Amino acid sequence: SAGQTLRAQGWYRDPAAPGQTNLSNALQFTLCNGSGETIPPVISVCATSATVSTGASNCVGVVPDFRSQVVAVDNCTAVSIVQTPPPGATVGIGTIPIVLRARDAFQNAVTCSTTLTVVDAVAPVISFCPAVSLAANANCQAILPNFLPGVVATDACSLPVTMTQSPMPGT
Repeated sequence: SAGQTLRAQGWYRDPAAPGQTNLSNALQFTLCNGSGETIPPVISVCATSATVSTGASNCVGVVPDFRSQVVAVDNCTAVSIVQTPPPGATVGIGTIPIVLRARDAFQNAVTCSTTLTVVDAVAPVISFCPAVSLAANANCQAILPNFLPGVVATDACSLPVTMTQSPMPGT
């Protein structure tokens, strides 16, 4: 049946050398149904997950080419690998599923999947940071106020901006 492997070896006799028999090299055939072949390829290795950073001036990552990592075979025809989203596509921040489809010449297909994680590489920008003068007490110390409500910061890619103050307010 289709997909099975058949091995054969022939023998022949050289008429000029009676009694001498020679064996040919072994031959291996893989049986295929032709246009009705319905056996899909087999994926033995899928691509590994990857992480990319956003560009320095935008909030998208570029999808790398995962196809070369896929190992797929078919008993009857060559296998092509298609990736969705395709290599070079731009995608937003987060975890994106990548689907890899191995297809033979008869359009039989099998898929595997991996993930692409796009991380924000664009730093936030502080546009205003308040300045405060404090009077010291008798011990030459002052209690530090909370400066965070007066800080104005933006990040083109991640909202909202998370801020911390060091040393902590109240110290």
